[in-house]
Amino acid sequence: MKIENLSENAFSYRWDFGDEGSSSEEEPEYEYEEGGDYTITLYVNEGTFCESEHSEDVKISDKVDPSITLYNVFTPDGDGKNDCFKFDGTQIECGEYEWKVFNRWGEKIFEANDSFACWNGRINNQGNMVPEGTYFYLLWYGPEGSSPISGQIEVNY
Repeated sequence: MKIENLSENAFSYRWDFGDEGSSSEEEPEYEYEEGGDYTITLYVNEGTFCESEHSEDVKISDKVDPSITLYNVFTPDGDGKNDCFKFDGTQIECGEYEWKVFNRWGEKIFEANDSFACWNGRINNQGNMVPEGTYFYLLWYGPEGSSPISGQIEVNY
């Protein structure tokens, strides 16, 4: 986390993050190893006539590794069941997310940067339905530069 320092007229800083961690930077970045309740204290101008301190309590959530459920078939036939192809999982809304669907000739037919987006079986979700068959996807999830997950999806009517 990046910490914003709102102190005025300060020339020295000592941060105590409440877990044995510390910093002397003006606006440090810090990452807790575990979730929990911590008190962050900033000491400024220690040992001088104008020394001061300020504390804030913070609650840090446990780290949760995202999980993605990948499907390999959907039936966009309008019956209200399995009409849309998307990725499900836990914590997927919290990360960088991009996915693309291609036909068998490598032409991109759908693209989304939203973890809640779904492909309805139409080119760019508009126009006519694509033919039944096998389509391919690439999914980038995580920090920039992550390797994509690839797979195939069967469209059945």
